[in-house]
Amino acid sequence: MAVVAPISEVAGAIHGIQLRQFSLEVIVILSILSGGLLIIGIMLSWSSSLKNEVEEKTKELRKSENLYRSLIENADDIIFTVDRGGSILSMNKFGCKFYRKSVIDIIGNSLGEICLNEESTALQFKAIDEVFNTRMSKQITYPVTIKGDEHWLITNFSGLLDEKGDVFAVLGIARDITERKKMEEQMFYTEKLASMGTLAAGVAHEINNPLTIILGFSDLLLEKRSQSAILTQNC
Repeated sequence: MAVVAPISEVAGAIHGIQLRQFSLEVIVILSILSGGLLIIGIMLSWSSSLKNEVEEKTKELRKSENLYRSLIENADDIIFTVDRGGSILSMNKFGCKFYRKSVIDIIGNSLGEICLNEESTALQFKAIDEVFNTRMSKQITYPVTIKGDEHWLITNFSGLLDEKGDVFAVLGIARDITERKKMEEQMFYTEKLASMGTLAAGVAHEINNPLTIILGFSDLLLEKRSQSAILTQNC
């Protein structure tokens, strides 16, 4: 059994199938391209948004860092950081001015080299070691010698923690209390003198009482003696 058809009909059918297949391929390719472009557009938009967010966060971080640095540098306290060995890692302007040294001469040196007091240095090292071991703040008062002049500092040591919660450095905030120390010493001597004055007044009072009695009886005796002398003369 044979089926006979004109070649034009067969060619037309094949052409129609090819055309539909080509159209389908074009549609698929266009869909893929459209999807790809859409994904690329979304990724570019997300990347731009992420970039803007990163830039905004960076600006905020820089602003916060500048504010922090401004507060540190313009503070009227000595603010510094040290490692476990007591070597200075940083020092603000007020600290450099107080110690009368440049930043280059301070950074990397030991606290003992700028403190110039063995007992005070040992006290600071002990406080730093305690902060590293216990993670708790420590406050101490000690003298330092600068260009031959003695100053008194009260310093609070606190730990700086890393991402694991371990102390990697110690922050020191020191305040010059030399004038307050002098006032306390003056008040101490004033109170001491006042106590001595009170004691002297009490002693004088205790001595004056019997002296008053003695003087009173002496006056009576003198009066009696005078009266006796007058009677003797009349006789």
